[in-house]
Amino acid sequence: MRRFAWCFALLAAACNNSALSGPDTPDGSLAGDLLAPQACVPACAADQWCDFPPLLCGGRGECRIRPMDCVGETGPATCGCDGKRYANDCLRQAAGVSRGDDIKGCLAREVGEACARDSDCFGGECVTMAPFVGGYCSVRIGECPAPGGTGGPCPSGSECINPGIPATGGADYCVKRCASNDECRAADGYRCCPRVQGHAGPFCYPIALCL
Repeated sequence: MRRFAWCFALLAAACNNSALSGPDTPDGSLAGDLLAPQACVPACAADQWCDFPPLLCGGRGECRIRPMDCVGETGPATCGCDGKRYANDCLRQAAGVSRGDDIKGCLAREVGEACARDSDCFGGECVTMAPFVGGYCSVRIGECPAPGGTGGPCPSGSECINPGIPATGGADYCVKRCASNDECRAADGYRCCPRVQGHAGPFCYPIALCL
């Protein structure tokens, strides 16, 4: 009977240790298992990525197949756990990034917001030449879509124009649409311009370039 009780105690201790430790929780902490960034176990294949539970950006991940092509994919922009905003969920998955908090988690800035470098902007372009005081987040477009076209390359709330600035090499850019000066960065010298370089607005733009 004494030997049976001793064996039972050893078995219980072993079960308890296995429940609190393992490859996902080396320190035996349940909180660490749920919240700390961890890789999938076993590791994912080359064509997969480790997807964490939405909004957590950590915990027990699950291997998923990366999308091979996101051409034609539409949908609302989503935020990744890397702090970047993706134009649609397919692009986020193709980058191998778990979904973060769409409201609080994205660090990248929208068209018309202040910036210091390209990486600050969702569109990957920070216009810093004069008179764009404080920088101006944009999206550089090779050529604007034909007038009246749909599904253009600019994010919602912005429109593609050619600013007519020689330093840009004639490239077309996305600029922020507005309804009043309150939506623009007045302290930096931006106004809600009715027209910009012959393009009907209104757009948030440096007042020196309002035409």
